[in-house]
Amino acid sequence: MSVAAAMSGDLDMLKLAVLHDPLVGAICTPDEVWQMVDEMVVAQAQWLPQYAGAIEAARTRLANSTVKTRDWQGAARKTVRSVEELREMKGAHH
Repeated sequence: MSVAAAMSGDLDMLKLAVLHDPLVGAICTPDEVWQMVDEMVVAQAQWLPQYAGAIEAARTRLANSTVKTRDWQGAARKTVRSVEELREMKGAHH
């Protein structure tokens, strides 16, 4: 779907392709995916000429967005530990 969307410049098909990714679909709502794809094509417009006809509509949707964003680190991110914490953990196992 993503290849067909890229070849045709069909933004709706691109949104559906992203939504069908199992990791994206498990974490994001359809509204979040729609906004994320709009953000991507607006931010990368110079590199995505096939979507040129959809960029202004995407900008308008972003300017009027009601999708709530979440401040989080992602689904599979580990907490960064300091060198001291790693040393303590190593010492606890010996």
